[in-house]
Amino acid sequence: ITIGKTLALPEAKARKQAKDIFAKVQLGDDPQADRYRKIDDAQQTFEKMVDQYLDQHARPRLRPRSLESVERHLQEHWKPFNRRSIHDIKRKDVASRLLEIAAQRGEGAARRARATLSAFYTWAMRSGVANENPVINTIPPGEEKPRDRVLSDAEIATIWKHSGAGDYGAIVKLLILTAQRRDEVGHMLRSE
Repeated sequence: ITIGKTLALPEAKARKQAKDIFAKVQLGDDPQADRYRKIDDAQQTFEKMVDQYLDQHARPRLRPRSLESVERHLQEHWKPFNRRSIHDIKRKDVASRLLEIAAQRGEGAARRARATLSAFYTWAMRSGVANENPVINTIPPGEEKPRDRVLSDAEIATIWKHSGAGDYGAIVKLLILTAQRRDEVGHMLRSE
C-alpha cells in the first residue's frame, strides 16, 4: 500500500500510518480491499443508480403515467443528491430534503417523493448495491387525508342517464358497476 510521497509526508507520520495499516492486517482487515470498496462506492452516484433503477426495474414494470411520476420524483425532487454516492446519503439528508419539497411543492408531493425514494433504496438493497435505506424512520410530511365526498344515488342515476349509448357511455357505466379505476376499464378489450 502506498502511503504517500516521501517529500510530502514526514517520516514519523508515515511510520504511524504504516503501523496502523499493519495493525489492521493483523486483526484480519484488508486495507487494500477497503480502499477499492471506497472507490467503487464513490462511483455509485445517485444519478447513475437512478438511471439503472429506471432501466432495470421501473420501465419494464410500470405503466406510462406511473413511470412518469417515478421519473419526476427521482430526477427532479431528489436532484440535489445526483452527484453524491448513494452510500453517503443519510437519514438527516432525506428528512431535510423532504421539508424542502413540502415547502416548494406541498405535502402530498413530498409524501409521494418519499415513497419513491424508499422504493429506489429497497431495490438498491435487494440488488446488493446499498446496505441501508435512509428513508426509514423519516417522518412522512403531513397526513394522507381520505376523500370524504361520495356521489349520492341521485347523482349516480343522473350520470348513468346522461352517459350516452356509445363507447364512452359503456365505459362510464362499467366504472359505476365495477368500481374499478378509469385506466383499468379504459384499457379493457371488447372481448373482456
